[in-house]
Amino acid sequence: MTQALRYSTRSANTGDKLACLLSTIADSNVEQVMLFATPREATSDYSNSDAAEANLPEVAALAIGTFAGAKVAVVFDGAFLSAARYPRYSEVRELLDAAVASEKVYFTERRAPFTSQKNNIDALATLHSLGPFEKLTTTSRSRYFSLLSNVSEAEIQLQNR
Repeated sequence: MTQALRYSTRSANTGDKLACLLSTIADSNVEQVMLFATPREATSDYSNSDAAEANLPEVAALAIGTFAGAKVAVVFDGAFLSAARYPRYSEVRELLDAAVASEKVYFTERRAPFTSQKNNIDALATLHSLGPFEKLTTTSRSRYFSLLSNVSEAEIQLQNR
């Protein structure tokens, strides 16, 4: 049986959120991390604990690993990370750089519903059911990023020189 935990975003700033997800990806006990993108607009399952509507879509993630012999899944959802503005894009870029290098991060092109109002087990089940998942590579990275932004990473970097 998998234990389901949730990373609390209530008091964390985006730098802390990024640092936590980066350390999760680097953790040798973590076998797989799955990245998602939420809808671009508020839907019926959107709540105030999700990102401000102007910041949508948001990154969501699910990390699965084994700790002390127990299978554990950690849900990263709610107001997490966004590529809506350049300073936030730089955090997403850092995440994607580490994710590609780790060779254990996957993504799906299916949009993740907002899960912050679900209990941990239901959020885990919802996100896990969104496959198929594809390994995030230098080649597939642009497809995942296109779920987070209407412009490419190259265009964002050109606009902010």
